[in-house]
Amino acid sequence: MKKYFSYRMTIMMVTILSMTLVSCDKKDPTSSDSKGIMQEIQRYKWTGQSIEEEVYSYGTATYTQTWTVYFINDSQGVMHWTAVDRDTALGTSRDEDDIEFYYEIKGNTIHLYGGSNFVFEYYDGFLVEGETIFSPSSLGSSDYAYLQNYLNDNGENNGGSDGRIDTEVFFINDNEILMGVNYDESSGAYQYVLQFGFGVNDKKAYDKGLTKLTATIWADNGSFDGYKSSNFGKKKKLELDVYPGSESYYGWEWLFSKDKEVTLHYDFSYYNSNNGQTYYVTENHIVKLKTN
Repeated sequence: MKKYFSYRMTIMMVTILSMTLVSCDKKDPTSSDSKGIMQEIQRYKWTGQSIEEEVYSYGTATYTQTWTVYFINDSQGVMHWTAVDRDTALGTSRDEDDIEFYYEIKGNTIHLYGGSNFVFEYYDGFLVEGETIFSPSSLGSSDYAYLQNYLNDNGENNGGSDGRIDTEVFFINDNEILMGVNYDESSGAYQYVLQFGFGVNDKKAYDKGLTKLTATIWADNGSFDGYKSSNFGKKKKLELDVYPGSESYYGWEWLFSKDKEVTLHYDFSYYNSNNGQTYYVTENHIVKLKTN
């Protein structure tokens, strides 16, 4: 299990400074004015974030969680949660979900029940949950569209109301991409044998609309179409179809280069057939491939 060094304290100090600067102009409900607090929290969406980082011998790992909370009416709400795990050695994975909840207000404390057990303290125009401070921002057209779609689902989101798949989608670990290297004396080029792996952490991903996984790959000093310098840096798409009940998918490619070290790039995305949109999980991730 990873042990992270938390940067929440820094985030809290910056946010508290912001609270101090804006509080002078803001008239807030008193702690005993539950109705006033209810009206206030329904006017905005509330966003909080935590960032944790681990530094280890061969890289760094950053785990970022973001919560956006909507109080839909006097007793119900929905929270959109996103987590991104970026590891310089293992790649990037993303997870997200929509969480229904019921809530009640006692004084200036807001208790969430059901899908979430958060307890917020309403303070000076902000919501505080543990070490995380949630800031208010105005609702926009995308928020109203999200909430409308969510309500139309009757609490059963097939892939998330914004079209994202509410399950973890990931790319194979960087240190597992390179399967082997051959040297072709006739061309003087190294032939890198690469295996690209895709995965999902939910067998129901297909039912939620995930039908295709795509890696767009390119190398600064290599080609996927034979050893042709004119093809160096050109992108190639590797697509794999998703089937019901499947979790992992693999594809093979040959990368040709005259260098003993190749700088490989990839974008990783998936297609949601429910709305016809493509969503990126990883963008321009860099991997160093080395011969023995």
